[in-house]
Amino acid sequence: MKTSSPSLMPILRSNVQGRLLAVLCVGPEQEYSISDLASRVETAVPTALREIRRLELAGLVRVRAMGNMQLVRTNTEHLLFESLSKIVLYSFGPLEILKELFRGLSGLEQAYIFGSWAAAYSGAEVRDPGDVDLVLVGDFDRADAFELSLKASHQIGKEVSVSNLSESDWNSAESSFVKTIKSRPLVTVLDRP
Repeated sequence: MKTSSPSLMPILRSNVQGRLLAVLCVGPEQEYSISDLASRVETAVPTALREIRRLELAGLVRVRAMGNMQLVRTNTEHLLFESLSKIVLYSFGPLEILKELFRGLSGLEQAYIFGSWAAAYSGAEVRDPGDVDLVLVGDFDRADAFELSLKASHQIGKEVSVSNLSESDWNSAESSFVKTIKSRPLVTVLDRP
C-alpha cells in the first residue's frame, strides 16, 4: 500500500511514523506498549508494529519483551537522537507537547489546535506552519495558560498562539471567530467529559 508523505514533514515516511516518533520523543525515557502507541496515534496495531520495526532497524528506538508485550522507547544514545527529536517535535510534536503540558491546567475543559498546523495535521498540503494556534476553553488561570504556552513554544521551536474562551463563548452561535474555528480542521488536545 502506497502512502503519501506527511504534510507536516515530508522527509518522514508517513504520518503514522511522525506521530509515533512524536509520542516517543516527548517522553524519551518512557516505555510504551505497541498497543498503547497504536491507540495514541489512532492506527491499527499491525501498522504501528511495522513502523516500530523500521525504527528499530534504524536504531532509533529500543524494543524489549516483557511477557507477551513489547515495550518501546526512544534510543536516546543514537547519534541522531537530538537532531531527529528537534525535527519531530517541530513538526509532529505540538499535539503531544500540548497534551502533556495542558492536561493539568485546573479549570480547562477543552483545548484544540486550529489554523494551518491543524490543517497540515489533517492532511492538507500547506507550507510549514509558522506557529501553532491553540484555543483554550474553560475557567482557568490565564497567567498559568500563558506560562504553559511559552514552555510549549520553547519545546516545539515555534510560537504557540493562545486564544482563551469561556465555555459560553465557545458554545455561542454569535461569535464569528468561533464559527470560523469550528468550520475548519480542529485537532483535539483536551476534551473533558
